[in-house]
Amino acid sequence: MKTKLAAILALSLSVATVAPAAAGDRPAPHKPGPPLFGNPGAVAGPAFGMPGAGPARLVPLLLRSARLTPEQRVKARKIIERHRPTLRRLFGELRKAHEALAKRIFSTEELRSGELAPEINRIEDLRGRLMREGIDVILEVRALLTPEQRARVASAHEKLESLRRQMRELLGEGPLGPSD
Repeated sequence: MKTKLAAILALSLSVATVAPAAAGDRPAPHKPGPPLFGNPGAVAGPAFGMPGAGPARLVPLLLRSARLTPEQRVKARKIIERHRPTLRRLFGELRKAHEALAKRIFSTEELRSGELAPEINRIEDLRGRLMREGIDVILEVRALLTPEQRARVASAHEKLESLRRQMRELLGEGPLGPSD
């Protein structure tokens, strides 16, 4: 148990130090001024890697690994700001829909199959709308990139996928076994 915990901590530390390098050959130089995204949830809601983040979570990877020019940064910021209200609204609605579902599940009332269909359908609809809106953001930002920048983004994505595979190999299956 202690060995597995130590391995998890070591891997977490390794990923925290290696992941920035995986996003590109070198980190972009820090420039003063407001960040492109604000806080982690500023673009749309959950931060990169969090459940429910959808494709919007890929925007930081896309922008950081592409090494945008100042002109591209301005255009990307405008794209993100244009979509932000819709994404925030949808994430807020999704949070409320999850809360409504949880309230029903953890109530004392008897529940039968199908009685949760309205809540489930609402969540499915919101997730689909979030997916489409997030894809719109990604495609609009991606259209700003040069072929060389798209190649850098593809390389960074491959490196991150390789890190994820290595983590799964090191840590093994989750506590519930393999997901079929």
